[in-house]
Amino acid sequence: MVPEWPAPAADAVVVPHGYRVADHDRLHVRYTTVWPKAREAQGAFAVNAAAAVIDAWIQASPESREDVIYRPLWSQVTSADALAAELARRVRVRGRRALLDLLRHFWEGAHSPMEVIAKRDVFCGPEFAAFQWQRVIYARGRTVVADMCHERAKLIVELDGRAFHGAGLAWARDRERDVITASVGFQTLRLTWEDLTRRPQWCREMVTRVVAQRLR
Repeated sequence: MVPEWPAPAADAVVVPHGYRVADHDRLHVRYTTVWPKAREAQGAFAVNAAAAVIDAWIQASPESREDVIYRPLWSQVTSADALAAELARRVRVRGRRALLDLLRHFWEGAHSPMEVIAKRDVFCGPEFAAFQWQRVIYARGRTVVADMCHERAKLIVELDGRAFHGAGLAWARDRERDVITASVGFQTLRLTWEDLTRRPQWCREMVTRVVAQRLR
């Protein structure tokens, strides 16, 4: 399943200094002396994905900037390292420090935007200190990497992005994995992007309650 992106409210172009583009309400123009790496797309030159994402970050409102980064990282349009390299090439970038703070979570081992949000905003209190992240579990000849694992409670918490876990073969593999880990005593809870972002307190309460029940 390919994530659907809304149509942009405006277009953006990158122009070398010395050229001028007529003003237009739906056009954002960035003039630069450092010409970005480009590729040809359908007969036109286009900036690389990392440059386009940085431009989108600059134009986005503060409350929507994280989503501008999360979507292309999740869809593997670009990577945290590529964004950092592009950021280093530019002298002035609005919100540079906030962007570096966001990318730092990926350099420290986060595997997805959901994991960043889960670690930073949801499962961040002392009651979650016993959870291990990206815990390797060996079960029935299989190697399973759990997003979160409470060893004593035998509890796995998986962070499921709808685009990659919602249907088809990925859905079937996830359920098979749950059965395999259950055969060696683990219960699995699956939380979605909507769960983490729209009802984080509910996520915290459900996970702590299940841990308490399994430790009795």
